[in-house]
Amino acid sequence: MGTRKQGLVRRLASLTAVAVAGAAVALLAAPAIDQEQVNVDPDSNLLVGGSPGQMLAQVFTAGRTGRLTHVTLPIGCTPTSAVTVWVERVSGGLPNGQVLTRTRLPGTDFPMIEPSPGIGFRIIEFQVRPKVTAGRQYAIVVDAGIDGCGVYSGPTASSSYPGGVGYYAVRSDLPEWAPFPLGSDLAFQTFVDPAGR
Repeated sequence: MGTRKQGLVRRLASLTAVAVAGAAVALLAAPAIDQEQVNVDPDSNLLVGGSPGQMLAQVFTAGRTGRLTHVTLPIGCTPTSAVTVWVERVSGGLPNGQVLTRTRLPGTDFPMIEPSPGIGFRIIEFQVRPKVTAGRQYAIVVDAGIDGCGVYSGPTASSSYPGGVGYYAVRSDLPEWAPFPLGSDLAFQTFVDPAGR
């Protein structure tokens, strides 16, 4: 199925810094954090895009029914890149390609700063806000252009989020997804508006 999968690609150390954009998240009152894995390994900046065309995914289990309005990720991009984030349905614990919503943003929205004052979560808002159902699994998927971005994962050697698994794939290998080595997950948050706005 496509080319033989290579190992998970990590970004070069010179591109691992992600700026803190003020407080972690400042949103409207109605949407609230539903799911999160906010433990970050500062040495685990994973490549998104770049020459291998690496994509990352995190499966999560919705805790409430409502409209998924935002996700946050500790992401940093080169200024000339473009990042695409979407949410898919899940079958058998894996992203299944059925896209519920998608947004594409310029890399300049997620600048890298060196030296980094810390690792911050950046807000990614969806204009089309899909309904999610409590207890069902969905996947956040991240892709970028040839210049690439980086997203931090959680600590290795432990699955820090029990509601799903972190995966990576190369575009040419889809739909073949491989779990992150040592069972780690992406760092992420999901926001759900239970009123369905």
